Amino acid sequence: MQPTTTAIDASTPSSGVPAGAVAGIAIGCAAIGLLSGLLAACILLRRKGRYKGRTADTVVVRHEPKKYSSEILSDVQLNQFLPEATPDRDIAQEVRSLGGLIHQHVDNYYHSKPVNASFRSLSATLQSLGLAGVTSSSATYTQNIAALCLDPKTRQSALCHVIMCAAFGSIDFHSQNSLLPSMLPRPVASFRQAMFPTGRGRSADAQGESLAELDQQKPR
Repeated sequence: MQPTTTAIDASTPSSGVPAGAVAGIAIGCAAIGLLSGLLAACILLRRKGRYKGRTADTVVVRHEPKKYSSEILSDVQLNQFLPEATPDRDIAQEVRSLGGLIHQHVDNYYHSKPVNASFRSLSATLQSLGLAGVTSSSATYTQNIAALCLDPKTRQSALCHVIMCAAFGSIDFHSQNSLLPSMLPRPVASFRQAMFPTGRGRSADAQGESLAELDQQKPR
């Protein structure tokens, strides 16, 4: 009798997780990762948009006005208050007009007849007016002018010269007197103030005092 062999089927051990479940888990992980990436991208885009908005607001707040050069501003301000410059031709014409007025004044108020005047007293009066020569001494200069004033032939030109020197030489650019600021000589300025009173205290007496002061300084 032959022994019989019993075939025992050895079953292959398994891991216990089906292949379908593994595939499902992998797909789920991929889906979760994709959703996480999309969520992170949305958050970053929102933050970027808020940052741009804040930057734009900051630029508007910090907007500075356009700066202009100081030269343009100074020109605009000066042109509003300063008068236009007078051409040199007009200034020369005005000076010639003043010379004509002085000549007319001499013709109307001074005669060309011989006079009995002291040469020394006239020279001293001219020197007190501040007349001084450029190349010669003050005494010599005033003596020459006095001689011309006493001569009937040269009296008109000499008197015009004396009046011009006395008038323009006594102009006060920095007046410190009690009168209103004026570039006129003090006797002329006081006479003008007496003619056009600024208050009730001014009267005919003030005009008389001004005329007396002018008469004392006028050469004879």
